Amino acid sequence: ALKDGIRLVEMDANGERSFLSDAQREQRMVKAQQDIQENCK
Repeated sequence: ALKDGIRLVEMDANGERSFLSDAQREQRMVKAQQDIQENCK
């Protein structure tokens, strides 16, 4: 879903839906890739 460009939603501190920006989605993709490299050996 991160790479597909689909708008992703998360809940903010107030319990309201918040869409991830393109920059946030990119950060999540980088973090996920790092986690995979570190933990899936």
